[in-house]
Amino acid sequence: MPLPEAAQVDRLRSRATPQRTVVGVVGSTGAGKSSTINAVLDEEGLVPTNPMRACTASVTEIAYNPSDNKDEKYRAEIHFQSRDEWMTELRAGLDDMQTAQVDSDTGGSTGNGGDASVPLQKLRLVYPTLKSDDLRDGSVTIETLADEASVKDLLVAVKQIASSNSKDFLELLKPFIDSKEKTGDKTEEPGTIEYWPLINAVKIFVRSPILKTGLILVDLPGIHDSNAARAAIANGYIKQCSRLWIVTPITRTVDDKTTQTLLGDSFKRQLQFDGTYSKVTMICSKTDEFSVTDFLERILPPGHPVHQLNTQYQLLETERNKHREAIVTSKSGRAEINRARKRGHRATTSAARKRIKLQPTSETKDGDNSELEDKSVASEAEVENEQVSRETVQQRLEQALSRRNAPSR
Repeated sequence: MPLPEAAQVDRLRSRATPQRTVVGVVGSTGAGKSSTINAVLDEEGLVPTNPMRACTASVTEIAYNPSDNKDEKYRAEIHFQSRDEWMTELRAGLDDMQTAQVDSDTGGSTGNGGDASVPLQKLRLVYPTLKSDDLRDGSVTIETLADEASVKDLLVAVKQIASSNSKDFLELLKPFIDSKEKTGDKTEEPGTIEYWPLINAVKIFVRSPILKTGLILVDLPGIHDSNAARAAIANGYIKQCSRLWIVTPITRTVDDKTTQTLLGDSFKRQLQFDGTYSKVTMICSKTDEFSVTDFLERILPPGHPVHQLNTQYQLLETERNKHREAIVTSKSGRAEINRARKRGHRATTSAARKRIKLQPTSETKDGDNSELEDKSVASEAEVENEQVSRETVQQRLEQALSRRNAPSR
């Protein structure tokens, strides 16, 4: 039996899978990537923000959460590397350490810049108490490091995190996506392991309407991060994105290093060859720090008509603020007058009620007397009725006795 049209539509809709659109959000450290994502998702603090240092350490994918479970309103999956992948990183870190030692002894240079130190940086972050001499003399091997208790249980694991509110969720998630660079905080414990070098990706699932159609936002580490390892992660993931958002402060849009790199001639030519020239979107953040007056003074010559218009605008803005203050003051005075009127009315009413209670009118007295007279008349009538009833009972009793004593015929 064929299904009704409505049932067929519901069936097809349940089978439909939204097309994935992966949007990578990139920018320099502190450009406002995480704040932009929080604003787009209409969430406060879903991903960590910090104006003092880099916050995003791991690739963080944010997708729609289809679960109706209240305890899983915010959910995350942390995907760690396999043991083989991590051992490859360890070997590369050991090679870098040996190369750095040779160059130090000979006074030479590797010539590879920051990229050569990427695996070494990861190694030092995961094993903060490890000494270079332990690896050089062979007392600690790569296998020993991979089998260390703090690392072994994480490799090839997928850690699940869930919470009913964003604040608790972020506290559970921070150790895996937030960098722990030194910021002068003396409360930080030395030798604390960082998890992000062991992580392939962090997937966050949230019930945001904008994600329901298949949009996936990816919060990437800064491509010019001070940590070369995090910068390498961002550069590698950009190729997997179908769209790219470049977040840059509006005050530094022209000379921002990330913008110059991503919008350079080589990058634009690559976009043309790939047919994805329109995949890039510029987002200017921190617009509240932008001064229109300063901007006009820098780009326009003195005496330009725009300067005059801007001056007139400032004067009108000042006048408007004065009128607003006057309106607020007027409303406040009017409200005080109304409150005084109400207090006076209540006082007058209360005094009148007291006078009425203390000085009853003559009409009230007459009413009370007539009521007493009515009660007196009613009482006298009740007494007369009671006397009549007694006499009647007495007569009937005497008649009954006389009939009883009379002789029978």
